[in-house]
Formats: sequence, C-alpha cells, structure tokens
Amino acid sequence: MNTNDVRCEHCKRLNPRGTILCMYCGEPVRADTLPLPGKTLPLPEGVEAENTPAWGDACFEEGHALGLYVVHAARTVIIPHVEEKGLVLGRRDPRNGAMPDVDLTLFKAMALGVSRLHARIDIHKNLLRITDLGSLNGTSLNGFLLTPHQPRILRDADEILLGSLMLQVSFLKNADDRALLDLTSRMDA
Repeated sequence: MNTNDVRCEHCKRLNPRGTILCMYCGEPVRADTLPLPGKTLPLPEGVEAENTPAWGDACFEEGHALGLYVVHAARTVIIPHVEEKGLVLGRRDPRNGAMPDVDLTLFKAMALGVSRLHARIDIHKNLLRITDLGSLNGTSLNGFLLTPHQPRILRDADEILLGSLMLQVSFLKNADDRALLDLTSRMDA
C-alpha cells in the first residue's frame, strides 16, 4: 500500500490518490481525493508513462463495435452497434416468449446458469454500462458480483461472468479489429 492511496467508500478497494472514479467499481471515490488546483500528482507506482492506462479503455465511441468472446466456446459475438436503450444478454425461451437481443443459447447458456433476460449493456455518454437484471445466478464484472439493477462501467478487456458463462469484452474500433477478431475465432475452432 502506498501512503498516497485512498480507499473507495463504495467497494473499499485502494486507488491511487487523485482518482476520481474507482478503477474497480466505477463509483466516485471521494470528494477529498481530487487533486489540488494547479497541482499535478505523480504517476502511481508501476506506471511507466502517462499514456499507459492502469485498466482497459472505457470510451466507446460512435462507429465502435462490441466483441464478446465466449471463453469456453472460443467464439466471438460481434455486436456492430449499441443503442442507448441497450441490449439484453440472455437465452431464448420460446415457451414464454423470452428473446434477448444477444442470444447465448448456442453456448450452453442454460446449463451454465444464464437467465432468459440476464443482463443489459447500454451506452451513456460514450461509456458502456452493464446492469444485472435480477438474474438468478448473478453477473460478475472482473470478479466482483454486481448488485442487481445498478449499472457499472464496462471497459475494453473486462471479463463478464453470466452465471458460469465467461465473456471477455473487446471494443472493436475499426474494420481491421473486426476482421482480426473474426479470423482469430475461426483459428481457435
């Protein structure tokens, strides 16, 4: 622990002094952790350069696509556009009419504990957010169980666990990213 680290009041994890939003849960750390006017804080230990992020990029801009890599199936679901209203992840159930926007049925979703309408990914001010929709087996983000109906910021390279189904997040910024991801998925098969 660095003496300049501050504890997030929400998740209780340590963050470098000057952090505004917790790098683990995305909530505001505390008002008194803001840098003093006119002062620049030193980089946290282990960060080599100012342009080296300590975690994945959170900015999801117009034209980006979302890649969800299904770990156990070695396949990627590519979502070309995320609308403000969001996308529901889950598994279809024709008996009760449940049809999520991103249907994970082919990836053994039922056996892995994915609910019919499990979680929502939406966009708000160029940030993707994930919200558990009150699923039976829960949603975890980077190992932290989400509180149902409370959105959390989603970053490039995050890991999502829907029940026991592991997804790795990729922000696909251009057609080359999409083509490379598609080729990688085919090679893994």
